[in-house]
Amino acid sequence: MTVTSYSLDKENEMILCLKAGNEEGFIQHLMTIADDCLNRANPPSPDAVTNIFYGLAFTIYRMIATNASDEQKAEMNQRLKNIKSGRYTSTIEIINDIKAMGILGCTWMQSKQKKHLSGLMLDAQSYILAHLGEELTVQMCANAVHLSPSYFSNLFKKETGMTFMQYVTNARIEKAKELLLIGMQVQDITYELGYKDRPYFTEIFKKYTGLTPTEFRNKYGQVC
Repeated sequence: MTVTSYSLDKENEMILCLKAGNEEGFIQHLMTIADDCLNRANPPSPDAVTNIFYGLAFTIYRMIATNASDEQKAEMNQRLKNIKSGRYTSTIEIINDIKAMGILGCTWMQSKQKKHLSGLMLDAQSYILAHLGEELTVQMCANAVHLSPSYFSNLFKKETGMTFMQYVTNARIEKAKELLLIGMQVQDITYELGYKDRPYFTEIFKKYTGLTPTEFRNKYGQVC
């Protein structure tokens, strides 16, 4: 009896790549499975090959469906039906249909992950704004959104275009402007925003605005 199955470990690796949105890895593992099934001394019959790959397509569909919108599920369901009812003249045709199905799934997973990570970065920015008076660190903010500090730092810069500390300082300066314009004393603003002494705060403020806090208030505070 000819063995037509393939290693479940390889299938699991393929599905993990799909979950991660790793298109290159997905294709690589799919083609490895195809080689395992087809490159044998006694290759399976065309019908057996179709059954094997339909089963693989169903596994892919099931994974994608658990993470897809209703519209995406409908599209994947139609693709699965097309594969099941397809009249393939060569094995490469069914493999290509499965590959296309998986590539689309990878695209969806990448989009979902990007939205999730963008949401985490918005949460991180909200956390920063709510804790401007504290001695903010990468570790604190990374913990708040449940990411490792190194991954958080890289992702934060990618999303905001600034390093973590650049963003914190910019947020503090913008808040300082607001407080100056409502009449808060510079010394009080210094401590309100987590700076230990007024000269250092004044130096940072001037570096970012070109004006000292007092000059800024005198220039813009009287505008009606």
